[in-house]
Amino acid sequence: MALRFSPVNLLLLLPMKMIITILLLDLCCVCHADPDPVDDICIADLSTGQRFAGGYPCKPDSQITADDLCNIGKGKAQTFAALNSHLPGGVSVPKNLFGSTPSIPDALLSKVFQVDEATVRSSKAKLADI
Repeated sequence: MALRFSPVNLLLLLPMKMIITILLLDLCCVCHADPDPVDDICIADLSTGQRFAGGYPCKPDSQITADDLCNIGKGKAQTFAALNSHLPGGVSVPKNLFGSTPSIPDALLSKVFQVDEATVRSSKAKLADI
C-alpha cells in the first residue's frame, strides 16, 4: 500500500478549523439554559474572614444585593467574556459605554448610573479612550 500526499492550501484549512470550532461550541451549548445569570458571577464574600489560594469565597445567591453589583471602589471595574463579536476575548466597559458609535445618550447613562449628566460627561471625557 503506497502513501499518497495531496497539496493543501493553508487558506482552505483555516475556515474549516473555524467552522469545526464553532460547531463544537454550538454542540457544547445546546443543552445549557441559564435560568439565573447571577450564577455565572462570583461576588467575593469579604465578611467571612476566610481567604483561599484563588481569593475570597463567593457569596451565596440569597445574600447578593444590588450594592454588590455596583463598582463603589476607586479602581476600574472589569468584565471578562470569552465570546464577544465586538472585542473578541474581553469587554472593555469604558469603551463600550463611553466610546461607542453611535454614542449612548447622556440622559440614559445618568439614569442608569444614578448620577447627574455633568458626571456622565466627565466620565466620558476621562474613559472614552481606555
